Amino acid sequence: MGIEKQNIRKQIHKKLKQHSPKAVHKAKKIVGFKYLKLILLLVSISLAYYIFSNSKISGLIPNLKSLSYIWVFISGILLIFEFPAPFGIGFLITA
Repeated sequence: MGIEKQNIRKQIHKKLKQHSPKAVHKAKKIVGFKYLKLILLLVSISLAYYIFSNSKISGLIPNLKSLSYIWVFISGILLIFEFPAPFGIGFLITA
């Protein structure tokens, strides 16, 4: 069954390459980047730092104290995944 899936993927790739070779080349450039996940993680960390260090946004978080259990639950869910983990940590620190 694994061999059949590989054959199907090769056929799809071949047809896509024939239909639009530029799109296949762009996709290989984007997905083929060696450290893509690391860069996305660093971007999410810097974005979370910017959001939680901004006084306008940090002022909104204490207003959510009435929903404290829900926000802690959502923050815990965010901690499970790699990219939203900085946002979950930020919610837990400011809550």
